[in-house]
Amino acid sequence: LDFTYESIIIPAYSNLNNKIATLQDAITEFTTNPNDLNLTAMREAWVSNYKAWQAVAMFNIREAEALQYAAKMNSYPCSESMINQNIDLGINEIGDFTQSMLGTTGLPAIGYMIFGISDGNANIISIYNDVNNGIKYKQYLVALVQDMKTMTENILNDWLSNKSAFVNS
Repeated sequence: LDFTYESIIIPAYSNLNNKIATLQDAITEFTTNPNDLNLTAMREAWVSNYKAWQAVAMFNIREAEALQYAAKMNSYPCSESMINQNIDLGINEIGDFTQSMLGTTGLPAIGYMIFGISDGNANIISIYNDVNNGIKYKQYLVALVQDMKTMTENILNDWLSNKSAFVNS
């Protein structure tokens, strides 16, 4: 188990944590200045995150299990109607997981918000630039990535603090 810990789990979670930080930066850039270049950069960071997620998805144990990490990070298909409802309600922080959240958080929700919320880049960008509702879309997008970042950091810290408990189990 030492090899698994040192060579697989820790590098995979560290990589995902770094990829989420990059996505968070891309989302910040896009929400500050919604344009085609920033939308493309955000989408590329999202794809990179999804690939990194695949390396940790199998380790849904310890803190990840307690936080219901897999359900919050990758429940699919996403619930477009519930995501839109959350946006309309002005939700700007994701709390502890409940069944009603299923399909409204994590990578599928972000994917919907940056690929599927409308047809074509110009229409997606116009949603985020809308003077009446754009702020709600931006806030929900920021909340989604912040939730991913917080959970991943907590899980990585749990792994880093509890090597012997895992290796000796």
